[in-house]
Amino acid sequence: MLIDANFLTFNPDIPGYCFEYVPTPLSAGGVGMYIKEGISYKVIEKTSNQSFQGLWIELQFPKKTNVICAILYRQHYSPEDFQNYLDSCLEKYSSSSKPIYILGDFKINLLKFETCRYANDFLLLFQSYPLTPVIDKPTRVHSSSATLIDNILVSQVDDLDSV
Repeated sequence: MLIDANFLTFNPDIPGYCFEYVPTPLSAGGVGMYIKEGISYKVIEKTSNQSFQGLWIELQFPKKTNVICAILYRQHYSPEDFQNYLDSCLEKYSSSSKPIYILGDFKINLLKFETCRYANDFLLLFQSYPLTPVIDKPTRVHSSSATLIDNILVSQVDDLDSV
């Protein structure tokens, strides 16, 4: 979800949900997440700069393992800064052994992993933790091109039905 950093042009309230967001320092952008009321959570990190925005939340369940969820948006530049940020977050949060779910517009075309260094590095990064991309088809299709720049990464594919 994109949010104008200077002025919310919409009412983010949805009955029955809490809304957390991270604005961008740019003229438009940012990330947001709706969490169903009644689910306990804590915001564990908010990051916003000219290269990317990130929101990390830990969902807390009394009789189940807590879950870490993130929503990330990378601007069109600085893929190295973004990958360094993501690497440091994954190192920090994967050590908790909690399931991790990351949703984002990464602006790194995974369909070009064989020819693009950034795409290859990105795949290697989340495979090393290990995270699995859930989307394997193009997410942006135009008459003359198709890209896979939006994705969902999960640490435990088998648990998708329980979240």
